[in-house]
Amino acid sequence: MDLRKAELISLFLWRRYSPTFDRINRAPLLKVFAEENSTVPTFSDRSAHFRFIEKEVIRDAPIDYLEFGVYRGATLREWTELNRDPSSRFFGFDSFEGLPEDWIPGFSRGAFNLEGKAPQVDDTRVSLIKGLFQNTLPTFLSRYVRKNRIVVHIDADLYSSTLFVLVNIHNILEPGDIIMFDDFLDPIGEFKAFFDYVKSFNVKPKLISAVKYGKLVYKTAFVV
Repeated sequence: MDLRKAELISLFLWRRYSPTFDRINRAPLLKVFAEENSTVPTFSDRSAHFRFIEKEVIRDAPIDYLEFGVYRGATLREWTELNRDPSSRFFGFDSFEGLPEDWIPGFSRGAFNLEGKAPQVDDTRVSLIKGLFQNTLPTFLSRYVRKNRIVVHIDADLYSSTLFVLVNIHNILEPGDIIMFDDFLDPIGEFKAFFDYVKSFNVKPKLISAVKYGKLVYKTAFVV
């Protein structure tokens, strides 16, 4: 079958882009990724995963923690409790107005909406930056002065938001910095954004630990 005929058949069968078909088509890549990284430490829950990273990798040293996707602040609070060093700094980025576009079924545009109200986090080391990443991150980075090892937690869900964050923080990252993903299980979300970033910037972050969902990798931590 020649290429033109194949293209016409494809256009006839699938006249519009379908994220469902795209997700199904890319799903095997998640399985391959899990198989290729089967020897890294894995955990059954997020808290155990975080404790491992803090105690075995960070080792209670001061950090500059950047979180993208704060929602009600549970993860941010957990990290302030794990890392008690007074020199650590914690920055949380979120619009608190929900997802700016549709994600997976059941989580359409506006999901996780808190009506713009940021959660209360009672720790003076914490700064919340309110707004879309595209509007707030460039300004933040123009003023940011690195003081400690950088730890990034990405819970942006969306491909577009995740890729924007990775591309923009690229120049502040140094060897040994850590990038964590909360929803690595979506083949066309954080997972795809990470691999497009890695390919585009020719970088090779190393997976150091993960939370598994069955045989698949759900949450991940990489060292730059």
